[in-house]
Amino acid sequence: QAGHAVAEGHGEERGQAVDRSEEDEVQFLKRTAVDLIGKGQVSKAVSRICSNGVAKIQDQDILEQIREKYPERGRDAPVRVEKRQCVEGLGGLRDDLLNLERGVAPGCGGLRNEFLKVLADKMSPEQMHLLESFGANYLNGELQDWFYCVWLSVQSVALFKSVLRDTVRPIGIRNPLAKELHRQAVQQNKQDLVSFLE
Repeated sequence: QAGHAVAEGHGEERGQAVDRSEEDEVQFLKRTAVDLIGKGQVSKAVSRICSNGVAKIQDQDILEQIREKYPERGRDAPVRVEKRQCVEGLGGLRDDLLNLERGVAPGCGGLRNEFLKVLADKMSPEQMHLLESFGANYLNGELQDWFYCVWLSVQSVALFKSVLRDTVRPIGIRNPLAKELHRQAVQQNKQDLVSFLE
């Protein structure tokens, strides 16, 4: 039976479930693991080897399992929330982008961490200031409503939970730049969040 795996950075296979024979899949996983170990990403190599594969979300049975994982809300989200300033600025954005982890799936938008690292390295101070201003406007809710609906899209992927491949668990992959901006917001509001949640 053909196997499925996620390939990161391998042409048309990138981020998609790919049909392979069992022997081809074993060889692919070996190459991927050796590549990750060579980059010092041992934990990623181990998790890749221990993965049970990616399910085709187009399959109706898989799609039904995914839908069952997302029950109706226990309570409705508020229609309105009070708008306040989320962040004052993003002065440390360049350093944070330079320290992003390699080999992370890009999700919607295709902005891989490797690209963001190069971008941070090559941007002039003026260009970085523009990116920081965009990030602050985004986090403070200053952009058009439609932008948030589009940019916060999540790519859903179904991973098999066991070697039997009879059940799946969903994971959501979001744009890495959006994730980094959200991390900035959490860092700047950490004390308020801890106080509220505790």
